[in-house]
Amino acid sequence: MFAPPLIEEKAPLFGLLVGIALYEWCESYLTGRCVDPGGLELRWPNDLLYRGAKLAGILCEAGSSMQGRFIVAGVGLNVNQDGASFPSDLRTPATSLYLLTGAIEPPRRLLPGILAVLDGNLSRLASEGCGWIPSVWLATSRWLGRRVAVRDGVEIVSGEVIGVKEDGALWLRIGGEERVIRTGEVEENPGR
Repeated sequence: MFAPPLIEEKAPLFGLLVGIALYEWCESYLTGRCVDPGGLELRWPNDLLYRGAKLAGILCEAGSSMQGRFIVAGVGLNVNQDGASFPSDLRTPATSLYLLTGAIEPPRRLLPGILAVLDGNLSRLASEGCGWIPSVWLATSRWLGRRVAVRDGVEIVSGEVIGVKEDGALWLRIGGEERVIRTGEVEENPGR
């Protein structure tokens, strides 16, 4: 649980910040252990992928108590699963650190490194504010200029990613118009 210096309407940025930290940690962890550590990318709003397969998911919930506002961040990182551990009917294929490196890792041994990277990003948030988060997230997602399809409620919208707004929303160009997607799930990545 964290009490970051984000105003309420920018709380969705915290999920992007956690994603950035997880990406940075995984990139460092995979370097020297994996044939291609450059296969990582973030998928809006809350997944870490390796060559299109889901390596981790992030869920952040904002709340308040007598002590003030807070955000609870949940991270599910696939660590020691083998290929048979994942159901065959997953919408997005899955992978794990074990499948990428061949090494079994005690999850508790990995946690301090992940938290150290997150702490560094929280320090940057405290000193610089949240303006850097959208551009860093875009750089790690590699989606700028790519076409994506997003389920926005019951509707599926497809368009070109032109950015991430200052509140964490996905910014698309659909035809000649721009549209901001605040909630939704990426269903596919056409034209990849």
